[in-house]
Amino acid sequence: MNEEQEYVHQTWMSYGGGVQTFGMLLMVKYGLIEKPHGVIFSDTKAEYPKTYEHIQEYAKPICEELGIPFIEVQGGEGLIEGYKSNNSIPLAGFRACTFKYKIDPIKAYYRELTKGIKRKRGKAIITSLIGISTDESRRAIPRRDQKPKWIENKYPFLEMDISRKQIIKFIEEKGYEVPPKSGCFVCPYHGLKGFVDLKVNHPDLFKVAIGMEEAYFEKRPERIHGFLSDSRIRLKELGEIPSLFSFVKDLPNEHNECDSGGCFL
Repeated sequence: MNEEQEYVHQTWMSYGGGVQTFGMLLMVKYGLIEKPHGVIFSDTKAEYPKTYEHIQEYAKPICEELGIPFIEVQGGEGLIEGYKSNNSIPLAGFRACTFKYKIDPIKAYYRELTKGIKRKRGKAIITSLIGISTDESRRAIPRRDQKPKWIENKYPFLEMDISRKQIIKFIEEKGYEVPPKSGCFVCPYHGLKGFVDLKVNHPDLFKVAIGMEEAYFEKRPERIHGFLSDSRIRLKELGEIPSLFSFVKDLPNEHNECDSGGCFL
């Protein structure tokens, strides 16, 4: 596409696989949100199995029904292999994984999509729909602070004054299965409860997390915190306390700010 060609402004939906983004897609189906040119999912290769299953069973068929392309992008070999190659792990307080495996692959796709288009200073040529509900409005980035300026993030649920509970109710009323919270299974923001739950319900994935953490400590023996940043407990030690797992539902959520799976932004 050359610079002389007129570019038609496109709107894309950033899909994370959780409640908000599925609710947004469902509202497109029922005419409550304008149909985007495409839906884009940045696959970290580290989502929970249920997230992938929900995408295959519901999200992709809805997109096909509506004639909307469902695009999957990926950063390198994915988050797990990327961290393994450096004997490292995602750490609380550092969002490098969010940028490298979520945001950057989407931006790279948008760059390719608009390649050759002359960009006007401060003017957006892509609108990105982000599924942030009213109960997490603090995560929305004002237009003046958004970068790069040629991509404009918009938040349909904030404009419509819709909460997460309302989205869940909408999904259920339409007869669809409510998706699980999205997020990588090795996210340090899951805290103790999240990793205990991982051990109970996904022991194979828990072993992957243990292997990553052990390699991390072997390379960096001076470090005292691993995935569980609020304690000095290693996942390997956690896995050796079988009696703990019967109390998983009673454990506190240490990092409530990540309950909705915000890393897809």
